Amino acid sequence: MFTQDFKAQPYWWDRSAPPTEQTTELPKKVDVLIIGAGYTGLHAAIQTARSSRHTLVIDTEHAGWGCSTRNGGQVSNSIKPSFSELEKTHGKDMAFAIHKEGEASLKFTGDFIREENLDCSYAEVGCFHAAHNSAQYEKLARVFVSLVLWGWVLGPVGMLLSIPLTIMLKIALENQTETRWIGIMLGAGKRIEADPAAGAQAISELDV
Repeated sequence: MFTQDFKAQPYWWDRSAPPTEQTTELPKKVDVLIIGAGYTGLHAAIQTARSSRHTLVIDTEHAGWGCSTRNGGQVSNSIKPSFSELEKTHGKDMAFAIHKEGEASLKFTGDFIREENLDCSYAEVGCFHAAHNSAQYEKLARVFVSLVLWGWVLGPVGMLLSIPLTIMLKIALENQTETRWIGIMLGAGKRIEADPAAGAQAISELDV
């Protein structure tokens, strides 16, 4: 089934092998204990250590063993639940704030890499959204049309607010008999909604 040179590890480990820490003796006391030595845990440790907190990071595997070193190298600001899905659950203001947080996370990642001088070949080269089925394709097409329309009418602000503006326009059109067909063309709501450091110590390969 596999070729003779098959290795059950990512090929990029050939160039940058994951760090290992053999120390298993735990300190008697720490200010902050972080379980999990992936991107999230290690970044949290940087912040607490730089705030003069004695920090310990522990993991059952070596640092970055899981998703942190097994992704496709993509950095995205995408939020999986759509704006309308989030609005139903959390309200319009919170839905907008969540999507803005996604936008801010992309800038945060780039700034962190540059400030820490990390050699990871990071580059901001654009954004790509794929559709895995016809329903998702139709949804992306509607989003694209709304971006173009509201961007043309209101400029950059219109593009930023294109989704909530389109939803409000759709509701208004569907409430009028003579324009209901236009609202339906903007998207059948039910169908769309159904789319599925210093001061820190890291101990890996520890049975916790």
